[in-house]
Amino acid sequence: GTITWRNDWEMLPEYPVKQEDSSLPAPAHIFYDHTDRKLKPFWYYRYRVRAVGRNRVPGQWSSPIQIQLTDDNTAPDQPTITVENFTGVNKITISEPAINGGPCPDFSHFVIEGYEQSAGTWVTLDPHYTDTVFYHAVDDADLEKNWKYRVTAYDHSGNVSVPSAESSYKKQKKASTAFLSSGVNNTLAQVSVNEANIQLKVDKGGVINAINISTEGIDIEGDNLNIDADTVFQSTAEIYGYLKLVKTDEGGDRIEIGVFNGTPMIKLFQDGVLGLRIQAEDISGDSVGTMRLYGPDVMEIGETYQCVLTGWGIYFGSDATAGWATALQLPDASKFGCSYIPEPLIGWDLTNNKLKVKAGGTIYTFSPD
Repeated sequence: GTITWRNDWEMLPEYPVKQEDSSLPAPAHIFYDHTDRKLKPFWYYRYRVRAVGRNRVPGQWSSPIQIQLTDDNTAPDQPTITVENFTGVNKITISEPAINGGPCPDFSHFVIEGYEQSAGTWVTLDPHYTDTVFYHAVDDADLEKNWKYRVTAYDHSGNVSVPSAESSYKKQKKASTAFLSSGVNNTLAQVSVNEANIQLKVDKGGVINAINISTEGIDIEGDNLNIDADTVFQSTAEIYGYLKLVKTDEGGDRIEIGVFNGTPMIKLFQDGVLGLRIQAEDISGDSVGTMRLYGPDVMEIGETYQCVLTGWGIYFGSDATAGWATALQLPDASKFGCSYIPEPLIGWDLTNNKLKVKAGGTIYTFSPD
């Protein structure tokens, strides 16, 4: 006979495509079940689809397809299953979906059920499973319990297969000694590899006694690095900050090397008191005041500048006992920390304001004009 068509299309309910995290592209296949009591068996129906974007702008219509509605009441074939037990999990392998011994193009999903022997009831492990390998894991407290399984197939017409034959009981095994041993050995092997790579040696007491640092260098960070042993640097050691060398725990006797207030210097402390400071410009004994150097031109000796040596001569200081008080008195050598003062000597008689020179044991006196 002749097929006649209604000229108007009927809008079916929209089918939103849901994707996790807005992932793209869309699934390769989307199944839409058109269920309507107005559909009549053996009638022909045409369908077309188009996609609608998030901005509600539709795409182009697909080419129509024609299908005759049949009264589909043929269920998928009964699945077959095999069960294997492993450490902590049971593996269920399901036969490929089939209908009348061939492929099942309208296969929808499996329902997987499990039965724990002591509980005595079937529970649904997955209501909509589409793969053929299923892993059933339980909490540690439920290991070593007996489980059996069965699987039922569904098609898109809602036809349901006969449930598979029930499997025999299987247990999710606890980790055996051999299993643990293998894991531990693998871990130790990895540690051994790492040890070989970094050349890290640790003695029996758990103390690192040797570190072979790579040519790229190593960074040691922290607020304090305490080295309780003699430390030898056999190459250049660069220190950023200042270096403090401490003799006593209290830090009373120490040497500090670094840049202080923008000036490089070396400081020597005794009993916590700065005794000597050396820098590019001068050397000074801050606490005892026994010697002071001003570059290459001036050197001062004595607690109160009793002797000054410059490029222009030698001067004795303002303390009269250190100078020449009388014509017969020589400079007091003890004032300068020595047993004698070698000749020639040049001094100023502070009593009569005369210049005196001693050379060859003879004292020469010069009066001012």
